[in-house]
Amino acid sequence: MDFFRAENFRKNLHSFFIIRFFFLIALFFAFFLLPFINERIELFSFRNKLLLILVFFFTLVNFLSIVMGRILNERRLRLFAYLQFFLEIFFWVLVAYLTGGIESPYLYVVVITIMYSGFILDEKGALFTTVASFTLLLLMAFLIKSSLLPIVSMELVDLYALSWVSFFSRLFVYLFFFSIAGLMATGMARAVEKVNRELMERELMTQELKAHFYAIFSSLSIGFVITRNKRTMYANDFARRTCGDIDRFIDKILGTPYTYLAWSEIAWEKRVLSYSVQQYVDQQEVVVFSDVTELRLREEENRRREKMAALGQLTASIAHEIKNPLASLMGASEVIFANTQSADDDSRRLMDIILREGDRVKRLLDNLFTSTEERRLTISAVPLKALIGDVIRIFALSYPDIEIVAELDEVTVDGDADRLREVCWNLLLNSVEAMKKKGRIMLRLERETPFALITLTDQGGGIPPEYLDRIFDPFFSTKKRGTGLGLAVVFSVVKMHHGEIAVRNVEGGTEFHLRIPETQEIPSGKTTSTDR
Repeated sequence: MDFFRAENFRKNLHSFFIIRFFFLIALFFAFFLLPFINERIELFSFRNKLLLILVFFFTLVNFLSIVMGRILNERRLRLFAYLQFFLEIFFWVLVAYLTGGIESPYLYVVVITIMYSGFILDEKGALFTTVASFTLLLLMAFLIKSSLLPIVSMELVDLYALSWVSFFSRLFVYLFFFSIAGLMATGMARAVEKVNRELMERELMTQELKAHFYAIFSSLSIGFVITRNKRTMYANDFARRTCGDIDRFIDKILGTPYTYLAWSEIAWEKRVLSYSVQQYVDQQEVVVFSDVTELRLREEENRRREKMAALGQLTASIAHEIKNPLASLMGASEVIFANTQSADDDSRRLMDIILREGDRVKRLLDNLFTSTEERRLTISAVPLKALIGDVIRIFALSYPDIEIVAELDEVTVDGDADRLREVCWNLLLNSVEAMKKKGRIMLRLERETPFALITLTDQGGGIPPEYLDRIFDPFFSTKKRGTGLGLAVVFSVVKMHHGEIAVRNVEGGTEFHLRIPETQEIPSGKTTSTDR
């Protein structure tokens, strides 16, 4: 509050200097008009020369005062203002002496000075200028009447000829006006001070309320945006962090049809935001939104769990009905195949089909059990470089036309070695099937503290963009004979390790990114389970 008062004081004092400058200009022009108003006055008489010198000198003082008023600190500025008002009164008393003494019309400027001092310096300033005016005017009158000052004008001759009674009666008329002006200035100063104090208190209260407003809304974990004519006026920290380009976000929200107080959702920069538009004041609206991305992910995960639970019940009910007869059929087929060495080519081909398709059904059932059974992890230190290297060597024996280029750093994680081996195998198998068992696979392992980062890139032509969000869903497959369980198992195992998996299309193929924490929350040697 002191800062605003000091700045106000400096501005008002500067305004006083500007008003003084205009009074000096008016006095300068009056210097040339006096001979036309009073024929007894010569233009370049001794009195007029003194008056002209006095005006030029005080104009110079005014310019210096303007400069000093800008550079002085607050402590010295008030004393400087008192000095300026004293110089102002002294100047106009001198002008009055040169232009007729107590008969000079320029003494009325002193009344204005007294009132303005009350406005700037409060009631103390008005009292100071009133007393100074009394003192200087009485001193001038006494020196004139006592013949201690030279007679420089005809008006002073006439004034000197007056009796002491007539002289002081006129003098006290001016003193009476000065007293009235002082009282008025004091009243005005008190009123102005009261108004200024109230304004400062309101300003302080407004600033405090504004500070509380910003503090409250900045700490909220919801987005809060105030707009005027669909342009952003205020956005809290959460809104700017979440949306990035807040203006583009508001244009999109308000550019689509909406209903006040109705909640909607929008996908924005890989986030899901739930928002509502509310009417604020005239031509202003408030957009309130929250980030529900995690909530929607949890809902999606719950739906996935429910789907897998239902699948688990289904597979449990039919497992014995299929798997046992299948084992008997495959065993009988192998016996028949072993005892028919002389069978023709067609018979052998039919036997191969029976064994191959039976084996495929068995793998399908195994995958179903793998994806629906209660999963348990056995946590231990797993050197991923050695594990992935073993998987690549075994995999290459089955698919000699696939070139696997591996760049593997030494990275060790806490995890289930068997499950992680299953992840690598299923990812490689998915890429091989996409490339029709021929092409190159790039596999890279590196440390991205505190994660192990696995990147696999194939040349399988990529995944249609509309399917990218569904490839980890159970039973979803873009292949004609795919089961849709391989990537679902990969997703499940990665999540069990508290990791992340992402997929994107690159030039000519697909790229998978896996991030697995180096350290699991589960103590070494313990097991954990999760329902799928």
